[in-house]
Amino acid sequence: MIAPIGHSNYVETSRVLVILNPSGSQARKVRQAATDSGLLINATSGNKARSIIVMDTSHVVLSALQPQTLKQRLENRKTTTGGPDAGSGKNLLGRDDFFLRTGDF
Repeated sequence: MIAPIGHSNYVETSRVLVILNPSGSQARKVRQAATDSGLLINATSGNKARSIIVMDTSHVVLSALQPQTLKQRLENRKTTTGGPDAGSGKNLLGRDDFFLRTGDF
């Protein structure tokens, strides 16, 4: 199932690993590594990047939406499609805390 990430851009919900706040030092390192390796996808349409989405394909997607907004959109898509976690109170990663701590990444 796809979920909107802003400005008519979408991601496949099953491929999202983590959503990061771009102001953190670890997020800046992830963004720079993706830029250097050619795996950065800028989906901000010229706006400020407010979140960084890391995909299971090693691609890193920049979005102009806040991480909390993306979290809600991804969770809404997962529960409305009746996925395996639908109604369980868990998120896409099967965890209660969607935002991973720096050490988890």
